[in-house]
Amino acid sequence: MTDRKTYCVTSVKSIGCTFLDWSILYLSGQNKVFKVDTLEWHDISANPLQSGAVSNAHGHRKNHYSGWQRNKDVVQSIHNNTTSGLISLYPIALHIDDCCRDLQLNILDLQQPSSMQQILAYQKQDYTNMLEWIAQDQQIPVIYVAFDTTVKGYLWSFRALDRMMTSSKKTTDINELEQEVQDVFFRASQQHWIDLGLTEIWDIRERMALDMRPYDNHWSDDLLLAHDHYWVHCQDLWFDTESTVRKIMAWLNLDIIEENVKRWLPIMRSWQQIHNNNLRFPRHLPKILKSIVHGYKHDISQLTFQQEVIIQHCLIYQHGLNLKTWKLNKFPACASQLHLLLEPNFHPLH
Repeated sequence: MTDRKTYCVTSVKSIGCTFLDWSILYLSGQNKVFKVDTLEWHDISANPLQSGAVSNAHGHRKNHYSGWQRNKDVVQSIHNNTTSGLISLYPIALHIDDCCRDLQLNILDLQQPSSMQQILAYQKQDYTNMLEWIAQDQQIPVIYVAFDTTVKGYLWSFRALDRMMTSSKKTTDINELEQEVQDVFFRASQQHWIDLGLTEIWDIRERMALDMRPYDNHWSDDLLLAHDHYWVHCQDLWFDTESTVRKIMAWLNLDIIEENVKRWLPIMRSWQQIHNNNLRFPRHLPKILKSIVHGYKHDISQLTFQQEVIIQHCLIYQHGLNLKTWKLNKFPACASQLHLLLEPNFHPLH
Protein backbone atom coordinates (compact mmCIF):
# COMPACT_ATOMS: atom_id res chain seq x y z
CA MET A 1 0.00 0.00 0.00
CA THR A 2 1.09 3.56 -0.64
CA ASP A 3 -0.24 6.96 0.30
CA ARG A 4 1.18 8.49 -2.86
CA LYS A 5 -1.16 10.79 -4.80
CA THR A 6 -0.34 11.76 -8.38
CA TYR A 7 -2.14 14.33 -10.51
CA CYS A 8 -1.63 15.74 -14.02
CA VAL A 9 -1.93 19.30 -15.35
CA THR A 10 -1.68 19.78 -19.09
CA SER A 11 -2.57 21.89 -22.12
CA VAL A 12 -1.97 21.95 -25.86
CA LYS A 13 -0.40 25.41 -25.51
CA SER A 14 1.81 27.04 -22.87
CA ILE A 15 -0.95 28.99 -21.12
CA GLY A 16 -0.36 28.69 -17.38
CA CYS A 17 0.10 25.04 -16.41
CA THR A 18 3.48 25.59 -14.75
CA PHE A 19 2.05 28.14 -12.33
CA LEU A 20 -1.00 25.94 -11.73
CA ASP A 21 1.18 22.91 -11.02
CA TRP A 22 3.29 24.87 -8.53
CA SER A 23 0.20 26.41 -6.90
CA ILE A 24 -1.42 23.04 -6.23
CA LEU A 25 1.73 21.72 -4.57
CA TYR A 26 2.45 24.92 -2.64
CA LEU A 27 -1.08 25.52 -1.37
CA SER A 28 -1.41 21.91 -0.25
CA GLY A 29 1.57 22.44 2.04
CA GLN A 30 4.18 20.45 0.11
CA ASN A 31 7.77 21.30 1.01
CA LYS A 32 9.31 19.07 -1.64
CA VAL A 33 8.72 18.16 -5.28
CA PHE A 34 9.69 14.81 -6.77
CA LYS A 35 11.71 15.11 -9.97
CA VAL A 36 11.74 12.09 -12.24
CA ASP A 37 14.97 13.02 -14.02
CA THR A 38 16.96 12.93 -10.74
CA LEU A 39 14.73 10.46 -8.82
CA GLU A 40 15.03 12.82 -5.87
CA TRP A 41 12.87 15.13 -3.82
CA HIS A 42 13.82 18.80 -4.18
CA ASP A 43 12.79 21.86 -2.18
CA ILE A 44 9.73 23.51 -3.65
CA SER A 45 10.28 27.04 -4.94
CA ALA A 46 9.05 29.81 -2.63
CA ASN A 47 8.39 31.92 -5.74
CA PRO A 48 8.62 30.37 -9.22
CA LEU A 49 8.37 33.64 -11.19
CA GLN A 50 11.41 34.51 -13.29
CA SER A 51 12.44 38.11 -13.78
CA GLY A 52 13.65 39.82 -16.93
CA ALA A 53 12.25 40.83 -20.30
CA VAL A 54 10.55 37.44 -20.65
CA SER A 55 8.69 36.21 -17.60
CA ASN A 56 6.87 33.08 -16.55
CA ALA A 57 6.73 30.64 -13.66
CA HIS A 58 9.52 28.39 -14.89
CA GLY A 59 11.38 28.63 -11.59
CA HIS A 60 9.19 25.68 -10.59
CA ARG A 61 10.83 22.28 -11.07
CA LYS A 62 8.15 20.30 -12.86
CA ASN A 63 7.93 16.84 -14.44
CA HIS A 64 7.59 18.25 -17.94
CA TYR A 65 8.05 15.65 -20.67
CA SER A 66 6.71 15.29 -24.18
CA GLY A 67 4.90 12.42 -25.84
CA TRP A 68 3.07 9.31 -24.78
CA GLN A 69 6.06 6.94 -24.71
CA ARG A 70 8.20 9.24 -22.55
CA ASN A 71 5.38 9.81 -20.10
CA LYS A 72 4.74 6.07 -19.82
CA ASP A 73 8.32 5.81 -18.58
CA VAL A 74 7.78 8.76 -16.25
CA VAL A 75 4.71 7.22 -14.62
CA GLN A 76 6.51 3.89 -14.22
CA SER A 77 9.44 5.66 -12.62
CA ILE A 78 7.10 7.34 -10.13
CA HIS A 79 5.58 3.97 -9.26
CA ASN A 80 9.02 2.38 -8.83
CA ASN A 81 10.63 5.13 -6.76
CA THR A 82 7.94 6.64 -4.55
CA THR A 83 5.44 5.36 -2.01
CA SER A 84 4.15 8.58 -0.50
CA GLY A 85 3.66 12.28 -1.11
CA LEU A 86 1.91 14.48 -3.66
CA ILE A 87 3.48 14.11 -7.12
CA SER A 88 2.64 16.05 -10.26
CA LEU A 89 2.95 15.53 -13.99
CA TYR A 90 2.92 18.18 -16.71
CA PRO A 91 2.92 16.12 -19.94
CA ILE A 92 2.91 17.89 -23.29
CA ALA A 93 2.57 16.92 -26.93
CA LEU A 94 5.53 15.52 -28.84
CA HIS A 95 8.07 18.14 -29.85
CA ILE A 96 8.16 19.03 -33.54
CA ASP A 97 11.64 17.57 -34.02
CA ASP A 98 10.49 14.27 -32.48
CA CYS A 99 7.49 14.22 -34.83
CA CYS A 100 9.81 14.82 -37.79
CA ARG A 101 11.95 11.90 -36.67
CA ASP A 102 8.98 9.55 -36.28
CA LEU A 103 7.47 10.62 -39.61
CA GLN A 104 10.86 10.63 -41.37
CA LEU A 105 10.53 14.31 -42.29
CA ASN A 106 13.24 16.94 -42.50
CA ILE A 107 12.86 20.10 -40.41
CA LEU A 108 12.91 22.10 -43.65
CA ASP A 109 9.80 20.17 -44.77
CA LEU A 110 7.90 22.35 -42.29
CA GLN A 111 7.82 25.06 -44.95
CA GLN A 112 5.30 22.88 -46.78
CA PRO A 113 1.75 23.22 -45.36
CA SER A 114 1.01 19.56 -46.03
CA SER A 115 3.98 18.46 -43.92
CA MET A 116 2.98 20.75 -41.08
CA GLN A 117 -0.58 19.42 -41.15
CA GLN A 118 0.79 15.88 -41.04
CA ILE A 119 2.84 16.73 -37.98
CA LEU A 120 -0.06 18.44 -36.21
CA ALA A 121 -2.33 15.45 -36.79
CA TYR A 122 0.36 13.08 -35.50
CA GLN A 123 0.97 15.26 -32.43
CA LYS A 124 -2.70 15.48 -31.61
CA GLN A 125 -3.31 11.73 -31.85
CA ASP A 126 -0.32 10.91 -29.66
CA TYR A 127 -1.33 13.58 -27.13
CA THR A 128 -4.94 12.39 -26.97
CA ASN A 129 -3.86 8.76 -26.56
CA MET A 130 -1.48 9.81 -23.78
CA LEU A 131 -4.12 11.68 -21.78
CA GLU A 132 -6.65 8.88 -22.18
CA TRP A 133 -4.02 6.42 -20.92
CA ILE A 134 -3.16 8.63 -17.94
CA ALA A 135 -6.82 9.18 -17.00
CA GLN A 136 -8.25 5.71 -17.73
CA ASP A 137 -5.45 3.16 -17.41
CA GLN A 138 -3.44 4.90 -14.68
CA GLN A 139 -6.39 6.51 -12.87
CA ILE A 140 -4.44 9.75 -12.50
CA PRO A 141 -6.65 12.87 -12.23
CA VAL A 142 -6.15 15.13 -15.27
CA ILE A 143 -6.63 18.91 -15.17
CA TYR A 144 -6.86 20.17 -18.76
CA VAL A 145 -6.36 23.90 -19.42
CA ALA A 146 -8.20 24.85 -22.61
CA PHE A 147 -8.14 27.87 -24.92
CA ASP A 148 -10.05 29.25 -27.90
CA THR A 149 -9.70 31.94 -30.55
CA THR A 150 -10.56 34.70 -28.06
CA VAL A 151 -7.00 34.41 -26.68
CA LYS A 152 -5.22 34.04 -30.01
CA GLY A 153 -3.40 37.33 -29.53
CA TYR A 154 -1.73 35.96 -26.39
CA LEU A 155 0.19 33.47 -28.52
CA TRP A 156 1.65 36.24 -30.70
CA SER A 157 4.16 37.01 -27.94
CA PHE A 158 7.27 34.97 -27.34
CA ARG A 159 7.91 33.92 -23.77
CA ALA A 160 10.81 31.97 -22.34
CA LEU A 161 10.69 28.32 -23.39
CA ASP A 162 12.41 25.29 -21.95
CA ARG A 163 13.92 24.55 -25.36
CA MET A 164 14.01 25.64 -28.97
CA MET A 165 11.01 24.69 -31.12
CA THR A 166 12.92 22.33 -33.43
CA SER A 167 15.74 21.09 -31.21
CA SER A 168 16.49 20.27 -27.58
CA LYS A 169 18.78 23.30 -27.27
CA LYS A 170 17.97 25.37 -24.18
CA THR A 171 17.16 29.04 -24.63
CA THR A 172 15.53 32.03 -23.00
CA ASP A 173 16.57 34.44 -25.77
CA ILE A 174 13.54 35.92 -27.53
CA ASN A 175 15.61 36.96 -30.56
CA GLU A 176 16.91 33.41 -30.96
CA LEU A 177 13.38 32.03 -30.84
CA GLU A 178 12.14 34.58 -33.38
CA GLN A 179 15.04 33.83 -35.71
CA GLU A 180 14.31 30.10 -35.51
CA VAL A 181 10.76 30.75 -36.78
CA GLN A 182 12.16 32.76 -39.69
CA ASP A 183 14.79 30.14 -40.55
CA VAL A 184 12.33 27.24 -40.44
CA PHE A 185 9.10 28.62 -41.89
CA PHE A 186 10.26 31.54 -44.06
CA ARG A 187 13.67 30.41 -45.20
CA ALA A 188 13.14 30.98 -48.95
CA SER A 189 11.60 34.43 -48.51
CA GLN A 190 14.32 35.45 -46.08
CA GLN A 191 17.04 34.40 -48.52
CA HIS A 192 15.33 36.20 -51.42
CA TRP A 193 15.35 39.51 -49.54
CA ILE A 194 18.98 38.97 -48.52
CA ASP A 195 19.89 38.37 -52.18
CA LEU A 196 18.22 41.69 -53.03
CA GLY A 197 20.33 43.43 -50.38
CA LEU A 198 17.27 44.21 -48.24
CA THR A 199 18.78 43.46 -44.86
CA GLU A 200 18.21 46.59 -42.76
CA ILE A 201 15.81 46.44 -39.82
CA TRP A 202 13.08 48.28 -41.77
CA ASP A 203 13.45 45.73 -44.60
CA ILE A 204 13.22 42.83 -42.17
CA ARG A 205 10.10 44.34 -40.57
CA GLU A 206 8.40 44.68 -43.96
CA ARG A 207 9.30 41.17 -45.09
CA MET A 208 7.99 39.70 -41.85
CA ALA A 209 4.80 41.75 -42.16
CA LEU A 210 4.24 40.13 -45.56
CA ASP A 211 5.27 36.63 -44.49
CA MET A 212 3.72 36.19 -41.07
CA ARG A 213 -0.04 35.69 -41.20
CA PRO A 214 -1.30 35.80 -37.61
CA TYR A 215 -4.93 35.70 -38.70
CA ASP A 216 -4.57 33.06 -41.43
CA ASN A 217 -3.09 30.49 -39.06
CA HIS A 218 -6.43 29.08 -37.91
CA TRP A 219 -6.29 26.88 -34.86
CA SER A 220 -8.80 25.67 -32.35
CA ASP A 221 -8.74 23.68 -29.16
CA ASP A 222 -11.13 20.90 -30.10
CA LEU A 223 -9.56 18.17 -27.99
CA LEU A 224 -12.25 15.86 -26.65
CA LEU A 225 -11.35 13.43 -23.87
CA ALA A 226 -13.67 10.50 -23.28
CA HIS A 227 -12.68 9.98 -19.65
CA ASP A 228 -13.25 12.03 -16.54
CA HIS A 229 -11.05 15.11 -16.22
CA TYR A 230 -11.24 18.69 -14.92
CA TRP A 231 -11.70 21.17 -17.78
CA VAL A 232 -10.75 24.78 -17.13
CA HIS A 233 -10.54 27.67 -19.60
CA CYS A 234 -7.21 29.52 -19.51
CA GLN A 235 -8.91 32.90 -18.98
CA ASP A 236 -10.51 31.58 -15.78
CA LEU A 237 -7.06 30.50 -14.65
CA TRP A 238 -5.47 33.83 -15.63
CA PHE A 239 -8.03 36.30 -14.33
CA ASP A 240 -10.04 34.40 -11.69
CA THR A 241 -7.03 32.53 -10.41
CA GLU A 242 -7.76 32.08 -6.72
CA SER A 243 -11.31 30.84 -7.22
CA THR A 244 -10.26 28.55 -10.07
CA VAL A 245 -7.37 27.01 -8.12
CA ARG A 246 -9.58 26.47 -5.07
CA LYS A 247 -12.10 24.60 -7.22
CA ILE A 248 -9.34 22.44 -8.70
CA MET A 249 -7.98 21.66 -5.23
CA ALA A 250 -11.46 20.62 -4.10
CA TRP A 251 -11.80 18.37 -7.17
CA LEU A 252 -8.48 16.75 -6.26
CA ASN A 253 -9.65 16.32 -2.65
CA LEU A 254 -6.68 18.34 -1.42
CA ASP A 255 -6.82 20.57 1.65
CA ILE A 256 -5.52 24.13 1.31
CA ILE A 257 -3.11 25.53 3.90
CA GLU A 258 -4.58 28.99 4.41
CA GLU A 259 -1.30 30.33 5.82
CA ASN A 260 0.31 29.52 2.47
CA VAL A 261 -2.47 31.37 0.67
CA LYS A 262 -1.26 34.64 2.26
CA ARG A 263 2.20 34.16 0.74
CA TRP A 264 0.78 32.88 -2.54
CA LEU A 265 -1.58 35.80 -3.26
CA PRO A 266 1.05 38.49 -4.10
CA ILE A 267 2.93 35.99 -6.28
CA MET A 268 -0.34 35.13 -8.03
CA ARG A 269 -1.03 38.81 -8.73
CA SER A 270 2.42 39.23 -10.27
CA TRP A 271 1.81 36.17 -12.42
CA GLN A 272 -1.56 37.55 -13.55
CA GLN A 273 0.21 40.73 -14.67
CA ILE A 274 2.49 38.70 -16.95
CA HIS A 275 -0.53 37.42 -18.85
CA ASN A 276 -2.23 40.80 -18.85
CA ASN A 277 0.87 42.38 -20.41
CA ASN A 278 0.86 39.78 -23.17
CA LEU A 279 -2.84 40.35 -23.86
CA ARG A 280 -2.81 44.16 -23.69
CA PHE A 281 -1.45 44.66 -27.23
CA PRO A 282 -4.05 42.51 -29.07
CA ARG A 283 -6.79 44.20 -27.01
CA HIS A 284 -5.53 47.63 -28.04
CA LEU A 285 -4.68 46.74 -31.64
CA PRO A 286 -8.02 47.83 -33.22
CA LYS A 287 -7.68 51.27 -31.60
CA ILE A 288 -4.02 51.53 -32.67
CA LEU A 289 -4.86 50.70 -36.29
CA LYS A 290 -7.77 53.15 -36.38
CA SER A 291 -5.53 55.89 -34.98
CA ILE A 292 -2.81 55.23 -37.57
CA VAL A 293 -5.23 55.11 -40.51
CA HIS A 294 -7.06 58.29 -39.48
CA GLY A 295 -4.18 60.22 -37.94
CA TYR A 296 -5.46 60.22 -34.36
CA LYS A 297 -3.15 60.66 -31.42
CA HIS A 298 -2.49 57.39 -29.58
CA ASP A 299 0.60 56.38 -27.62
CA ILE A 300 2.53 53.56 -29.35
CA SER A 301 5.89 54.20 -27.69
CA GLN A 302 6.03 50.82 -25.93
CA LEU A 303 5.69 48.57 -28.99
CA THR A 304 8.05 45.65 -29.41
CA PHE A 305 9.53 44.90 -32.83
CA GLN A 306 7.17 41.94 -33.25
CA GLN A 307 4.19 44.17 -32.47
CA GLU A 308 5.40 46.64 -35.11
CA VAL A 309 5.44 43.74 -37.58
CA ILE A 310 1.84 42.82 -36.72
CA ILE A 311 0.72 46.45 -37.15
CA GLN A 312 2.38 46.69 -40.56
CA HIS A 313 0.87 43.33 -41.52
CA CYS A 314 -2.62 44.57 -40.61
CA LEU A 315 -2.14 47.80 -42.55
CA ILE A 316 -1.12 45.82 -45.65
CA TYR A 317 -3.68 43.01 -45.54
CA GLN A 318 -6.65 44.73 -43.89
CA HIS A 319 -6.36 48.31 -45.16
CA GLY A 320 -4.37 48.08 -48.42
CA LEU A 321 -1.77 50.43 -46.95
CA ASN A 322 1.93 50.26 -46.25
CA LEU A 323 4.50 52.47 -44.57
CA LYS A 324 7.42 54.51 -45.87
CA THR A 325 9.83 53.02 -43.37
CA TRP A 326 13.21 53.57 -45.05
CA LYS A 327 15.72 54.28 -42.26
CA LEU A 328 12.94 53.89 -39.66
CA ASN A 329 14.59 51.72 -37.00
CA LYS A 330 11.73 52.18 -34.54
CA PHE A 331 8.13 53.30 -34.97
CA PRO A 332 7.46 56.85 -33.68
CA ALA A 333 5.90 57.31 -30.24
CA CYS A 334 2.49 58.48 -31.53
CA ALA A 335 0.10 56.91 -34.05
CA SER A 336 -0.48 60.30 -35.72
CA GLN A 337 3.24 60.43 -36.61
CA LEU A 338 3.04 56.98 -38.20
CA HIS A 339 -0.01 58.16 -40.18
CA LEU A 340 2.25 60.60 -42.04
CA LEU A 341 4.25 57.63 -43.39
CA LEU A 342 1.27 55.81 -44.93
CA GLU A 343 1.26 54.98 -48.62
CA PRO A 344 -0.76 52.58 -50.82
CA ASN A 345 0.47 49.00 -50.61
CA PHE A 346 2.25 47.96 -53.83
CA HIS A 347 3.09 44.37 -52.86
CA PRO A 348 1.07 41.63 -54.59
CA LEU A 349 -0.88 39.73 -51.96
CA HIS A 350 -1.54 36.02 -52.05
